[in-house]
Amino acid sequence: MTKYDISSPAVIVDLDIAERNIERVAVLTRKYGIKHRPHIKAHKSAYFARKQLEAGAIGVAVAKIAEAETMVEHGITDILIAYSIVGAEKLQRLKKLHQIARVMTTVDSLEAAKGLAGIGSPEHPLPVLIEIDCGTHRGGRQSGEDTLRFAMQLRDFESLQIKGIFTY
Repeated sequence: MTKYDISSPAVIVDLDIAERNIERVAVLTRKYGIKHRPHIKAHKSAYFARKQLEAGAIGVAVAKIAEAETMVEHGITDILIAYSIVGAEKLQRLKKLHQIARVMTTVDSLEAAKGLAGIGSPEHPLPVLIEIDCGTHRGGRQSGEDTLRFAMQLRDFESLQIKGIFTY
């Protein structure tokens, strides 16, 4: 069978090329002392996420809570959910993940912070990144004083741990 015999749509992956690309990123990030956390949106595959981790990635980034759950089900336990989690149902799912994995998410409003504050505890805080707007107006705080003021407000939430800033 050749690739032309496969009914479309179908995913065709050349494993040699994929693994070479993973290794190329790993070599470059090591060379420059960069810790990297690849986003799984390109492959949405626990297999490739694991390959990236084995090559030196510090964790993975996902877009949705369901993707985080899938990664945890496959033994991948260091995850950044790159969007704010809002809504009672999603917050409950995040709480379950926080109990069994190292899950971090983003926050850019006090309303979202209040919801996230119910996930962690002072003994086991939920790690968060403050999302800042890098000029694309997709979301996040304004850089500079606005972000600094917001970070100071977040310090009042003992169940949240500010790990840094994030932009997308």
